[in-house]
Amino acid sequence: MKIRFKVILVILLCVGIYLFNKWFTGDTKSINSADNIGNISILEYPTFEEFQRWVKIDSQYIRVNSARRYFENFTSDDFFTEESNKNKFKEITWLKMTKYQKRYSELTDFYKGYDTEYIDSIIFTEYPQIKELLDDIFKLNY
Repeated sequence: MKIRFKVILVILLCVGIYLFNKWFTGDTKSINSADNIGNISILEYPTFEEFQRWVKIDSQYIRVNSARRYFENFTSDDFFTEESNKNKFKEITWLKMTKYQKRYSELTDFYKGYDTEYIDSIIFTEYPQIKELLDDIFKLNY
């Protein structure tokens, strides 16, 4: 009886240690993939699952998604799939767009009485690639 009790106790202890490790270390795959959040080109869309994961980490991705969809209203159907555009704008990621939008909000709060042209001149010096993308999108006049 004592041996059976000790065996059961050891098994329960092992299960407890296993569950403790699973509970407190979490899923290391998702922890490591947090580094990859938003690291695809703005010319592409993430999968639904990726997007949901990104939004859990930073809700700003919802605004980036809205802006991305808004851009489509001003371009031809193939603008986002053309290889020349993919190569030209591959450095503009969803993550970079979240940083851009957050910075734009900071500047707007700081320069409340100023025209948007002034704020644009500041932000576009910090994010020249995004200025180039926006110029290319809006010059198409679709």
